[in-house]
Order: sequence, then structure tokens, then C-alpha cells
Amino acid sequence: MSSSPRRLLAVCGAVLAVGLFGAGCSSTTSASTPAESPEVGAVNATLKEFEIAIDPASASGPEITFSISNTGTITHEFVVFKTDLAPDAMPTDAEGLVNEEGEGVELQGEVEDIAVGATESLSLPLDPGNYVLLCNLPDHYSGGMHIALTVT
Repeated sequence: MSSSPRRLLAVCGAVLAVGLFGAGCSSTTSASTPAESPEVGAVNATLKEFEIAIDPASASGPEITFSISNTGTITHEFVVFKTDLAPDAMPTDAEGLVNEEGEGVELQGEVEDIAVGATESLSLPLDPGNYVLLCNLPDHYSGGMHIALTVT
């Protein structure tokens, strides 16, 4: 009988140790949760025929970093314009390409020749306002490869 209280104490001590260890792990897990949320100023863009999808639809500056993935079957490009025009109302030239120096648009930056399966990065200092993101290869803009982005 004298070993039963010792055994009980040992079991209680082990349970207490496991409980404290588990609590320590729990706080570590919850501390890492914010790292999984999107970074401020980070926008994921996915390009494919003939669509651009972004997440999130708005971002906060002062610098926006785009992670641009081409999941399509052909090469694309990614062009950022500051404008108050609707995404489908950009000025175009005779070939249907967006006029990068047209009225009402300010070219902010671009990544050309994004290969199939590639992911590129583009960081730009963007002021609050309205932007249009598009692919400006022949027939891509007119085919629907454009989307609005709001920077707050």
C-alpha cells in the first residue's frame, strides 16, 4: 500500500507535465496563426486564358507586392495602370492593345513574358486610388484579361 500513494503522485505529476507541455504547444500554435494571414500590401494574381483573378480585391499601401502566377497554357504579361476608367473602357489602339500612354491612364509597372507555370513578383509604390490590372498582348485585353484593384 505504501507504493500506491507514490504511484498516484507519479501519475498526477506526469498528467500535470503533459498538461503544461500541451498548453505551451497551444500558445505556440495560436502565435503562428497570424503569419498565415495575407501580408498587408500583398496581392495574389492568377493569369489564364482570358482571365485575371486577384486575391484580395483591394490592398493597402504604401507598397503593393503582386505574386503573379500564369496557370494558363500560353505566355501572358501583367500590366498595372492607375485610372478611374472601368477595366473594360481603357483606351486602345488600332490593334486593340491598351494605349499605355493614353488619356486617363498612368502606367505604374509591368512584368512581360510570364511563362506557362511561372510565378513572378512585382512590387510597386501605389498611392490610394483605382487601378486596372491587365494583360496587354494581342487579343488578351479584348478577350477579357483585365480586373480592377482598389488601393486604400
